[in-house]
Amino acid sequence: MPKGVYIRTEEAKANISASRKAYSRTEEGKAQLLKIQQAAHTPEACAKVSAALTGRSLSEECKAKISASCKAYRQTQEGRVQLLEAQQAAQTPEARARQRAALQTPEVKARMSMSHRGQEVSEEARAKISAALTGRTFSEEHKAKISAALIGHEVSEEVCARLSVIAKQKAETPEGRAALLKAARASQMPEVRARINASRKAYLQTEEGKASLLKALQAARTVRPTNLERALYKMLDVFGWVYDTEVSFPPYFVDAYIPCLHLGIEADGPFHFKGNPLARTTAEEEIQRTMDRDARLLEVYDLSVLHFTEEQLAQYYE
Repeated sequence: MPKGVYIRTEEAKANISASRKAYSRTEEGKAQLLKIQQAAHTPEACAKVSAALTGRSLSEECKAKISASCKAYRQTQEGRVQLLEAQQAAQTPEARARQRAALQTPEVKARMSMSHRGQEVSEEARAKISAALTGRTFSEEHKAKISAALIGHEVSEEVCARLSVIAKQKAETPEGRAALLKAARASQMPEVRARINASRKAYLQTEEGKASLLKALQAARTVRPTNLERALYKMLDVFGWVYDTEVSFPPYFVDAYIPCLHLGIEADGPFHFKGNPLARTTAEEEIQRTMDRDARLLEVYDLSVLHFTEEQLAQYYE
C-alpha cells in the first residue's frame, strides 16, 4: 500500500477528528484555537478570503454536500453548542461593529446593489418589511446621517413615477388617509415646525441650497411676471431697447437688464413707498433696503440701477 493512503480510510478520519476534538478541549488547544480565530478575522485575512472567493462558483453537487454536512453537524450536541456560542458571540457590540463596518465599504455596497437590482419583491415580503418598520423611531444622529446622505441624491424619472403611483395608491386606503392626516397634524406642532424651519435654514446656508433657491426664484419670477413688470417690458419694447428679463446678480435680481448699457431697470411697486405688510416693514425700511441693494450692485458688479414707479408706467398697462 502506498505511503499515506491509510489517511483516507473512515477509521483514520474518525481517529483524527477525535484527536482534534480532545485537543481543542484542553487549555492549550482553546488558546491556540482562539489565536487562529482572531488571526482569521483581521482585515487582511478577510480581504484575502474575499479575493479568493470572488467570482468562484460551486457546482450544485458541491452545494448539496456542504448543505447536508452543515445540517447533519447542527443536529449533534456539539454542533448545537457551537452554533449557540457563535450566535452569542455575533451579538456582542464588537461583533456588531465589525459587521456594520464590513457592510459600509463601497465594494460591498456595490455588490449588494447589483444583487438587488431588478428583483421583484413579493407582497408578502413587502408586508413583512412594513410591519418591521412600523413604529420604528430613529435617533437625531441617525436622522442627520440619513439627511446628509440624501442631499444631492438624484432620482430618475422612472423611480419618481413609481414612487408617485405607490403614494397615490397608499393615500386611497383608510390606513394611508389616516397616516396623511396624522402627518399633517404633526407638521403643525410647534416643535415640528421649529425643526423644519431650522433644517431649511441650515440647507439654505450651504452652497447647494443657495444655488437651488436662486434657481427656483429665477424660474418663479420668469414664469409669472407681475402686471407692473409687464408694463416695464412694454415700455422698453416701445423705445426699442434690447434687454433681458429677471437677470441674476447674486444674491439679487433686476427686473430688466440692458447689456449694451450695462444698466439694470427696476419697476417699483407700492410696497417700495408704503411698506410691506407681509414682511412687516415700513416705507423707510423698504427705501433703505433698496438703497443698500443698489449700492451693493454698484460696488460688486459696477451696475447702475434705474427705477420706475407705478405712476410712470401707468400708460403702458395693458
